[in-house]
Order: sequence, then C-alpha cells, then structure tokens
Amino acid sequence: MNITLLGTGGVAENFAVVLSANHNVTIVGKSLDALQSLTGYNKLWSASVHYIPEETDILIIAVQDTKIITALQSIDFSVFPQLHVVAHTSGSIGVDVFSAFTDKGAVFYPLQTFSKNRIIDWKNTPLLIETHHQEAETLLFEIAYQIQAVPFYADSQKRRYIHLGAVFAQNFFNFLLEVSHQITQKQGLSHSIYHALLQETLSKSEQVSPISVQTGPAKRKDYNTIQSHIRILQSEFPEYEPLYRMLTDYIVELTCNPKP
Repeated sequence: MNITLLGTGGVAENFAVVLSANHNVTIVGKSLDALQSLTGYNKLWSASVHYIPEETDILIIAVQDTKIITALQSIDFSVFPQLHVVAHTSGSIGVDVFSAFTDKGAVFYPLQTFSKNRIIDWKNTPLLIETHHQEAETLLFEIAYQIQAVPFYADSQKRRYIHLGAVFAQNFFNFLLEVSHQITQKQGLSHSIYHALLQETLSKSEQVSPISVQTGPAKRKDYNTIQSHIRILQSEFPEYEPLYRMLTDYIVELTCNPKP
C-alpha cells in the first residue's frame, strides 16, 4: 500500500519508520533540509518537497494542530484516484475538520510522546481512531495491528478528555521532572536518581488508583517537612514555591476527601 505522510516532526518520522516495514512510504515536507534531518532518510522511505504522489492510498497529515486546515486547503483531493483515507494525528481536533474537503477523513491519534530523531517502540501504544467512513476505519485498524499498536475507536468528545488527561499525565509530569532535575543539579546529582522511584510509581498505577497509594509529606500531613521544603524553595527556587504549595494543598484535600 502507498502511504504518504505530510509533515517532518517526530510523529511523521516515527510513522514513516514503522510503516515502511510493510508499505511504500513517502514523507512530504516543506524543505529538503527538514526531510534530510529525519531518521531513515534515503534508507527506509522516499521523500518529496510539497508534492504528494498521485498513487497515494492513505494520506496521514502529521502537522501541528493549527496547520491542519492550511494543509487541507492546499490539497486537491480530486487528483488522487486511489485515495482511501485522509487522516490527521491530532488528539484535540475532531474528524469534522475534513467535511469541507473530503468524505474519507479520519483521526489516527497515537497516545504517545514524540521527539524528533527518537524512534519509539510502537508495541502496545494506544492508537485512537475516529471516522464516518467504514473503509477508512477498517484500514486504520489493520495498520495499527501491523505495527503492534492497540487501536481504539474514540469519538471527538472522548478523545478531548483523553487528550486533557494526557496533558496532566505526560506534559505536566515531564515539566515536574525538569523541576526535580534543577533541584538535584544544585547538589551535583543526576536526576536519574529518581528513576527507580518513578518506575515503581508507574507500576503501582497499573494495578490500583493512584490516589489510593499516594505517599509523601502532604499525604502524611507532615507540616514540618513541608515547611522545610518551602524554606529551600524560597531561598533557591522561589519561582516554584507557588507550584509546591498548590500541589501540596490539592494532595491534602484529595487524600482527606477522596472522590468516589
């Protein structure tokens, strides 16, 4: 099958690498420099600047959310006689974004974090699919299974909630890791010192509700330790004191009055 990816970010790059094992993949970008910077260039898939091959069976638009409409406006869908699916990879944009352009639109949203030149293991990665077109749904489920991902059908409303949760689970979490990195760096330590702690935390979260196994000074209401932490923050990291206080208050409240 001929699959074309529009975009040169981490999502497009990872899709190009994994899909090229079973399909003819072309990745389309704005510049040759952007294409040449990607893992697998000239090895795993072909590349093109601006031009989408007419023999494309599946077109995956892997660009920033704000650029999806612009990308769709730039495509003449009448020149692709073999086209079965046009999918975007956004978690927050609905499938109806395609309605003015094509009836073959779909969402193919990987619930994963991507960075350029870092290739992920797709095994067990959730792939959220939405479409009004049965053929598109069937093809996208087949592709998800081929790359060992786990496909789910999720409509726009459900996906918005999942995407919101992902911001807390990964984006905010990653920022908090950066804060911990800055704190340990002050003592000449690597933030890898937390890896075993984090692995056990994730392991527990797979089995029980995270709040049920909450630990730490806020859970214990150990205000002596909390005040000690606040003094360090006031002295060396004042920008993070409000964040520490806010999260501590939330943990105290939630562990005192857990939601059913």
